[in-house]
Amino acid sequence: MKKISLLFATALLFGSYPLLLIAQDGPSLIEKLDRVTSEKEPQWKLDRKLPTDTLVVLRWSSGEERVFMSITLAGSPGKAKEIYHNSVARMNDQLGSKGTRSTVPNLGAENQLWTGHNDDGSTAMQFRQDKVHVLLFAPSEDVAKRFGRYVADLLPGPKAPQAESNAQAWKEYSSVEGGFSILFPGTPSQETQVIEAAPGVRFTLHIHKLTTLAECSVMYADYPISVSDPAVAKSVLDNGAKGAVAAVNAELLELKEITLYGHPGRYLKERMPSGAIMRVNMVLVGQRLYQVAITTPPEEGKATETVKTYEKMADKFLSSLKLLGKR
Repeated sequence: MKKISLLFATALLFGSYPLLLIAQDGPSLIEKLDRVTSEKEPQWKLDRKLPTDTLVVLRWSSGEERVFMSITLAGSPGKAKEIYHNSVARMNDQLGSKGTRSTVPNLGAENQLWTGHNDDGSTAMQFRQDKVHVLLFAPSEDVAKRFGRYVADLLPGPKAPQAESNAQAWKEYSSVEGGFSILFPGTPSQETQVIEAAPGVRFTLHIHKLTTLAECSVMYADYPISVSDPAVAKSVLDNGAKGAVAAVNAELLELKEITLYGHPGRYLKERMPSGAIMRVNMVLVGQRLYQVAITTPPEEGKATETVKTYEKMADKFLSSLKLLGKR
């Protein structure tokens, strides 16, 4: 770990800028990070805390292993970008061609990860998010990614769309043709797709969709054959749930039977290849299959409060479906 400490100190000496750092917010950020890591990484202890007027320096320890992190707040996103690119260039010069360089999906506006530059398997990582530049060193790539996501979730970032957090933005949306109403955080778009299920067997898929922070959609289609038989209905729902997961190569996290106004259905929760979480209510009403889905951002590394916000958002949308008329 001496190599990591030396490299970290060098990066700070030649990478720090006399910028305005929110000294009054430093301790608050440290407290938040301490709470998150204490909850998610109980084996790691935050034992060094150095907030100054130019940067915040932190160290976590677990036995003989260490995680070093510096957080610099620039005056603007453009300045943070300048700091990031200058620091990455210096790191590339220091490490040379040894090891590998890669990026981490969905971490900040841009990031760089260095692995294999030391025989001990240690990892260096930098990223920028809005006005913030983060530099960290960890004993492994996995630890670096986890700690990077913890701080990224707490840092200022591009303002998320306000629709979901604004109660007045949620309006009841009705479709007479579709025979349903539901709460959308805005006005959804409409489209139709003709699906050929088998040679000569076609049906029309109606899609009502809105994308802000999350992607919310209601899709329905009428089966060309009767599905009044409970056994047939069960087969349609089970196969539909399995097909929905397989079609996008997702990981099934939860699957259970549900009912809506006495109509059979399925609830499924899946993790998309991107890490985003999709929750779906499938309900079979006569020969019509409704699919109500909401996809929220990846939850890995996010604070507990953020994950709960996503869950509440999903529950609000899914639970607001109402059937109109008699089917």
